[in-house]
Amino acid sequence: MSSKKMLLITYISVFIYPALLRRIVISRVLDTSLLYNVNYLFVFAFTMILITQFKNRKKISLRLDYFVLSLCLLILFLTNVIVFDTVSNTLSTSLILQVLNIVVPIAFIGYSVKKEEFSYIKPKMMKTINWFVLVLTVLMILDFFTGRGVQFFIAEVSNNPRFKELIIKESYIGYRYYSIWGHPLFNSQLYIFFYIVNMCEERKYGLPILKSLLIDITFILGLILSGGKTGIALGILLIFMKTIVRAQKNILLTLGTTIIITFFSFLSYSIGMADSIIKRFLVKDLTSGRFEAISLAFSSYENPIGVFGNGYNFSLELSRSLTNAATSFELPVIMYLYDYGYFITTMLVLGLFIMPLFYLIKRKRWFETVLLIILIANVNSYNGLALMGDYILFYTISVSFLINHSNSTKLINVSMAEE
Repeated sequence: MSSKKMLLITYISVFIYPALLRRIVISRVLDTSLLYNVNYLFVFAFTMILITQFKNRKKISLRLDYFVLSLCLLILFLTNVIVFDTVSNTLSTSLILQVLNIVVPIAFIGYSVKKEEFSYIKPKMMKTINWFVLVLTVLMILDFFTGRGVQFFIAEVSNNPRFKELIIKESYIGYRYYSIWGHPLFNSQLYIFFYIVNMCEERKYGLPILKSLLIDITFILGLILSGGKTGIALGILLIFMKTIVRAQKNILLTLGTTIIITFFSFLSYSIGMADSIIKRFLVKDLTSGRFEAISLAFSSYENPIGVFGNGYNFSLELSRSLTNAATSFELPVIMYLYDYGYFITTMLVLGLFIMPLFYLIKRKRWFETVLLIILIANVNSYNGLALMGDYILFYTISVSFLINHSNSTKLINVSMAEE
């Protein structure tokens, strides 16, 4: 298989091989997190790309800074599990999960895709993402009108008691959709990336009016039914950005789509789709108890943050030992500190956030920089990046897309001159 096709697989792996689907299939045979918590489709494809380049004696397209960072993370994670995991099978499982779910995806950010490869990948990736998001939205709507029928069906076949417990618990609070791709807040992340990809395409080439409008409506419905406050706030910002870009091309189209978007927003409100998200905005604590939980954690002197942290998954155990607010102990960087300590956390923040931002700012790619800041804000609004599974992988795929999109296009003004 060619490197172009392998690269395409890496970019769409989260969509075609999600964690819950892996669990449904794999746990029937062998119930181990080592198998279903890793997206081996991505790992295999990315590894084969690097091996092929090495075998053909080509220059490996991995930037030196990310190669060094990944190597340092590998050494530090090895040190961390040796210090805190004394049972051999736990040690090996923890290390493999950390390497495959954290180190390898971070290295992927530093992989430079050639322009001709990206030109091949992007339209196929967009088509895949658009179809998957459309299917996800249809399932959401069906689930809403069948009283969570789709969610409970997925829960029954998932062989995941925790997943079923969350759906039942959520039913007493309000509506949010747990999909085969994961938690509602991860769904929200999927919709934001879907919209960003299409924004980039529309900004450069333009999109047919009906397709652009369908994308807007799908995005709004998806975020409302996902029920995340941060997702809604960032979604409004993205729509505002797209409106400005679109207005500079066609003011009548902008007015028309704004009216239709407003209509669908009010329609979703009138039939109760937005009830859950409205309730979440009306609560006294807009952080859902996160800062209260962090304050409680910091005030606990029994397990302070150390140089090497307190071991894999310690932050989750700490959160469960606190009061009711602990269920919202969800800020990834704080969780990294408790799990891995100062050294690893610094490396993770550099690789995930600082270095990609610096790269785009250095090249004066302001449009992509703003989109990356929106992605960073979204993934730091819940605990996904601190968990095993596809969370870090999907974020790094999103970052890689923005970086390689900026590399494959000419530097253009925000005025969007026609190309």
